[in-house]
Amino acid sequence: MLADNLYIHNKTGNVYAVIQTDMIECTNGREEKKYVAYCNMSGQIFCREQEEFYRKFTKYECHN
Repeated sequence: MLADNLYIHNKTGNVYAVIQTDMIECTNGREEKKYVAYCNMSGQIFCREQEEFYRKFTKYECHN
């Protein structure tokens, strides 16, 4: 996984990789909302609204 797409969950400290940042829900009336798809280190995939994702996650900063 590339470090430039890694985010840390602010509450748990778990690391996740962002897969897609501009997903669209196809349910009528919700098409305008954007979603982020991301996965844990085991490969399990999750989805959150963009606004919520960027509020609850912080971009991982790699310091070598």
